[in-house]
Amino acid sequence: KNIEQAIAPFQPLVHGNMLDFGCGSMPYKHCFPHVSTYTGLELDRSLTEGKTIQKENIYFYNGSRLPFPDNTFDAIVSFQVLEHVQNVKHSIAELKRISKPGAILLLTAPLLWPEHETPHDYRRFTRWGYQRRCAECGLEGKHIQPLGTIYDVLIVFFLDYVSTHRSPLMRMLSRLLAPGCNALAVLLGRMDRWARRYDRFSYLDALVVASMPL
Repeated sequence: KNIEQAIAPFQPLVHGNMLDFGCGSMPYKHCFPHVSTYTGLELDRSLTEGKTIQKENIYFYNGSRLPFPDNTFDAIVSFQVLEHVQNVKHSIAELKRISKPGAILLLTAPLLWPEHETPHDYRRFTRWGYQRRCAECGLEGKHIQPLGTIYDVLIVFFLDYVSTHRSPLMRMLSRLLAPGCNALAVLLGRMDRWARRYDRFSYLDALVVASMPL
């Protein structure tokens, strides 16, 4: 819900032909009802280089060259994927290649999250890391926003500890605790304005809006 609420103000920027980079099951497709086309792209490490599989509007590739012509997309979105990209510089170069001049890039990625989908969890960026990466790659960084509060961070790490515990009883307990813990984090975050301030340093994810070169 944090991500859905955060991207809502930027929906008007996302139009035309859109690519969901690392789309998974496309959980945020409903957030962009006004795009002309919604294309998904997902990694399949079993594919050889240059091999692509298409299933309806989702393309599977091996992580090398993106299977689209130059200047194809008006907007690119990516949610909780950047930490799993092995070569960020190469991937951004490929995204620039397939984007139209001035195309919008909207992404979220974690800052304070436990390691996940290991061993393919490679990085975390701060806000200043995103600014630097955008500048290095020739992107115009338009907006960088923290998502979640210190309470979300504490609950996420606590639940991760319990759910991955060696004790089956603890793992079972995590499923019972999760709804109440998440509700508590939301309540505390609403009550504590300091925890929601824009320049906070403890947060779950970052939202980044950038544009491709003209």
